[in-house]
Amino acid sequence: ESYLRQFLALGDASPPAAERVELMPLIAETLALLRPSCLHAGIELRIIAPPRPPSMQGDRESLRQLITNLAVNAIEAAAAGRATPRWVSVELALPPGNRGALLVSDSGDGPAAELGDELFEAFATTKPEGFGIGLFVARQIAARHGCRLEWRREGDATCFTFDFPVME
Repeated sequence: ESYLRQFLALGDASPPAAERVELMPLIAETLALLRPSCLHAGIELRIIAPPRPPSMQGDRESLRQLITNLAVNAIEAAAAGRATPRWVSVELALPPGNRGALLVSDSGDGPAAELGDELFEAFATTKPEGFGIGLFVARQIAARHGCRLEWRREGDATCFTFDFPVME
């Protein structure tokens, strides 16, 4: 239901609600709901945060949806992957400058080659039971917040990076 709500709201050009969002509690709440799926699939869920986690300005529920979409995709990829051990890492980082980054990485095999350039497009999926809207919605949420969402293969891992301005 929340996917559909977010998908239908994408046509709304208005900026997201402007509230201070403490990201670490939001990440912790979201991952607490997903941890049982990780345990069931034999996936180690890693959470990494800096000593002083950053916050940002934005819409809390939209950002929760972005985190959920990235984490669910990572869990599904790790579960379907051939690598052992299976893991998902969710890291809140403070690279140099006035920006923060949420990095969601997994040990899965990575996106299918034919999807590489189209990964964030609506209905792009190779999952038999997938709809192909999770990453599309996540990128739209990032864009509505004036942020970037990108992906890359890094060694044997797939990493999605949500780059955002840090709120002092």
